[in-house]
Amino acid sequence: MKIGDFVWILEHIVLCGYRFRMVDQYDLNAPLLKRDAARMLHEALEQEYAEEDEEDWSAARALQDLFDCGMCVWHSAQMYCKGIMPADTPEIFGSTREVSPEEAREYVDRLMHHEKRVPPAPVQVQPVREITLEEMEGEILSARTYRLIDVRTPAEHRDRPVKNSVNIPMRDIFLNPHCIQAHLGETLYLYCGRGYRSGIAAQAMMNAGFPNVVVVKDA
Repeated sequence: MKIGDFVWILEHIVLCGYRFRMVDQYDLNAPLLKRDAARMLHEALEQEYAEEDEEDWSAARALQDLFDCGMCVWHSAQMYCKGIMPADTPEIFGSTREVSPEEAREYVDRLMHHEKRVPPAPVQVQPVREITLEEMEGEILSARTYRLIDVRTPAEHRDRPVKNSVNIPMRDIFLNPHCIQAHLGETLYLYCGRGYRSGIAAQAMMNAGFPNVVVVKDA
């Protein structure tokens, strides 16, 4: 299926004739990959229905390929956790494979009809501590040792650097949490933007034994 064909479905069925606002970001003649479909469905869901995101995205952490695209993680996890786009296998979402017309129609049908969704069961995980930027600024005034870690991509870090921060992308941390072993004894404040990527990185670090990991929300 082509991206242009999927955009037509979104505009005429989901958006009821309105133009898909993100259409200019896509090559309409390119094949529709599953991660692209997830992003477009997520954006259409927000645009037409104003449906809030799932706060509990723990079930998506079992998907090994969820993090292949740092920009698509949030969209794919939401579509999976909402039960709109199932995984190909218990551990593989299928991010980079092409979507068939039949699958595309099924995704749209689940998006529009809640009763047809099949959300995965949540996974029990240790909660990550989250604070606001203002709370962090108050904490570091009395902190003995701390480290501010930017888990965005190197390009994002260059475009919008934060003073005294270290850039370690989320994907690097997820694949190898011990890449920051030198900072094990410090309080580690992780930030990205909305807090989703920093939450993923923080959970991976906690699972690896880092005791003092904090997510800075809406940084």
